[in-house]
Amino acid sequence: MDYLQTYLRSIAQQTMDEESINLLSLYLAFIRGMYITHQQNHWLAKNYNDHILFQRLYEETIPLVDGTAERVIGLCQVDSFKDFQSIASKFAPKEKSILSLLESSLEIERAFQKLSKKVYDTLKEKDTMTLGLDDLIMSQSSVGESHIYLLQQAISEYKTGPVEKVIE
Repeated sequence: MDYLQTYLRSIAQQTMDEESINLLSLYLAFIRGMYITHQQNHWLAKNYNDHILFQRLYEETIPLVDGTAERVIGLCQVDSFKDFQSIASKFAPKEKSILSLLESSLEIERAFQKLSKKVYDTLKEKDTMTLGLDDLIMSQSSVGESHIYLLQQAISEYKTGPVEKVIE
């Protein structure tokens, strides 16, 4: 295990510059913020199907957080991260309606896709992308695309049918 840690440190010292480290730290904070957003929307949803949808979203986000944190710590040798609470706050629902909950989760998922592309492109351009990071970002982006599809479907149903406006 000591050999592996020494090896990862040497890779990080050789390849990770400050911009790459900052981007990966932001990427991790964003995923944690996304988890919080989905979980809070889960708590607020009164309709069973919406409650279960948000539960699925936050449960599928948990492994993204853990896998990213381990990778960032291992490759970047950081032990403090960007503020994820402010990210979650930025994407909080605008009003107390199920449609607003769905839209806030969709908005943060779309923003995550944009950030993922920026992180991926920057790391590739700076030649700091490892095979593991490539796989991590690609697979997490794939999960996010599935979330976007599910949220778009749910929003479409609410916009074309009767909507329970208030969640309180």
